[in-house]
Amino acid sequence: MAAFYQKFLRKNIDLSPLSVMRREDNDPYFCTPKGAGIFGWAGVDGIHFCFVRGYGEAVFAVSPMNGSRDCVHVIARDFRDFLRLLLATGDSAALEQAWQWDEAQFDAFLTENPPTDGQKAVLSQITTAFDLAPAERPWHYLHELPREAAAFAPEAQNDFCVGIIGGADGPVAIVTGSAQGRLHIACSSLHFAAAGHIDWRVGFRETPWEDETFDLL
Repeated sequence: MAAFYQKFLRKNIDLSPLSVMRREDNDPYFCTPKGAGIFGWAGVDGIHFCFVRGYGEAVFAVSPMNGSRDCVHVIARDFRDFLRLLLATGDSAALEQAWQWDEAQFDAFLTENPPTDGQKAVLSQITTAFDLAPAERPWHYLHELPREAAAFAPEAQNDFCVGIIGGADGPVAIVTGSAQGRLHIACSSLHFAAAGHIDWRVGFRETPWEDETFDLL
């Protein structure tokens, strides 16, 4: 855990008025990145904020109600910048939704949703405790940052899935892994005798990403 975030925890500042609530039950959603450490919830639509193992101190927003390709967005290089963005916007809602807005829409949202007195009190606590200034040009920051970060697959809990139709002369199984108890197996349909009748059907499937090839052995 980053030193600055540990320092923040010791201050016991409640970010709930800024729509970053702590919860005891940080159960992940289907689109929560693998290795995520959830630290806050927006309180609506399952939206949550997290660090992700392997991505340094970057902060991600996870929005389960978005389309499959838009569930996960990086919103800050580190927790210090996350707080500076909150100082600039007054609420996490602007950070979580900025990916879909142009600058005029972003500015209009801030104008229409100024900080409440309760939010101003928390923002003042942050400024005093950490001597931080609001982020300059927050919309530009939020739109430039994804170019610096590796993209996440929408269903980030899964590395990949394997499906097998079957071999020409019998069942087929693929085994991945290197140790007992950590093996993963995918099998074709197991017919020990020739099937008396086979029904065929045509299936159509749309995949929202480019084809990839993975080395299993």
